[in-house]
Amino acid sequence: MDARFAIPVPIDHAQNSAVLATYQRIANAAHDLIGDGESLRYPGQDLVDAAARAFRDAPSGELPSGRIYTLPEAVAQMASYVRSLEKKPGVHGVIDVGAGTTDVSVFSFRAADGGRPVWYSALAIPRAAAFVQQAVARSLTGLQSSR
Repeated sequence: MDARFAIPVPIDHAQNSAVLATYQRIANAAHDLIGDGESLRYPGQDLVDAAARAFRDAPSGELPSGRIYTLPEAVAQMASYVRSLEKKPGVHGVIDVGAGTTDVSVFSFRAADGGRPVWYSALAIPRAAAFVQQAVARSLTGLQSSR
């Protein structure tokens, strides 16, 4: 089996080459830690040092032969919906409330186009998860915002 893995990144990080280069460097370091048999090349007690060396030596671009790559979260959201069994033609908005960002993706999907979506917009809202959690907490406790 030739497994491939994606590291999801916020869309604004994918469009910022300095930040994306760091994500890709992390992916390349992780790739270096995995042996041919899909298991770690290093025993647990050596893993932290090996990871530090791998990160130091890793290139900051995507490797053509790599099995670990970066993928904007908004693209993953769209792909997840388009491949779902409950997809329906039309314009869709997908919202992912994550730990650090809330990602929004807007796209259209028409079966007549062979199932190829048309992507309109994507946005990552920093700290949005914290705002959502605060709003829910205020709602549940009846507290008002201190702003």
